[in-house]
Amino acid sequence: MNEKKIVEERIEILFSEAAKAVAKRPELAKRYVHLACRLAMRHNISLSREQRSHFCRSCRNYLKFGANATVRIARKGGTHRLIICRTCGKEKRLMIGK
Repeated sequence: MNEKKIVEERIEILFSEAAKAVAKRPELAKRYVHLACRLAMRHNISLSREQRSHFCRSCRNYLKFGANATVRIARKGGTHRLIICRTCGKEKRLMIGK
């Protein structure tokens, strides 16, 4: 099996485990996200759009919408999704549409 495919599978597993652990053990979920980001950097692999939208770049917390993150739709400067981390207050804007 190709090394890149193995690393992508491991990153996917780490993100799924972080999603399971965020409710009961947020520090463990943060560790999983940190490991997934390090794997991606080490092997020069880009995270998918979905994976990038599920963690805070500032504090590296896994974001569970409604629990530790707020999601809003904003139309200022084009329609985009505004994700606000409740831990550190960092805002992330993701374009919606075309």
